[in-house]
Amino acid sequence: MRWLSLLVWSLVGLISASIGCLIGGLLGSFAVQTVLATTAAAVALGFLTGRRRLVVLAACAAAAVSLLAFFLGRFAVSPLLAWPLAGLAMALACLPALPTRRAKIGAALSAPILAGVGFACGAALLAFAGLSLDDSQWVAHFMLGGAAGFGFLVLAGMRIASWRAK
Repeated sequence: MRWLSLLVWSLVGLISASIGCLIGGLLGSFAVQTVLATTAAAVALGFLTGRRRLVVLAACAAAAVSLLAFFLGRFAVSPLLAWPLAGLAMALACLPALPTRRAKIGAALSAPILAGVGFACGAALLAFAGLSLDDSQWVAHFMLGGAAGFGFLVLAGMRIASWRAK
């Protein structure tokens, strides 16, 4: 049963972040795509934890942090810094839903890593698929692949962190 719930959480993260990224693509630039994809994944995480107050808290934290990190990243390092920081904000917002101190520490440490790896792998997968198909439109939608990877891995990591020891 644990693995089925892990699969459900992962797929909900993949779908919600992808839908947020698609809506962001219709509304504007990469910044809008980033904010809406991370916010959609945070809303899904809040609903999956079963605590309705966490929906608003996680969504506001992910949106604020990803928007701020995206615009600060344009001047300092890279706007892609918004994805790991949004994962960290989601993990910190959902700390009350985690059962033990070990789970809270593990989620706070692993969420930014999973967010960055998920985004990078998803974006690379979609870009390589576009290159192998010789289709530039697939390559141009690398943000969609990155958002899907972000949602998939971050929600999977949060599900593993929320498992209770038996």
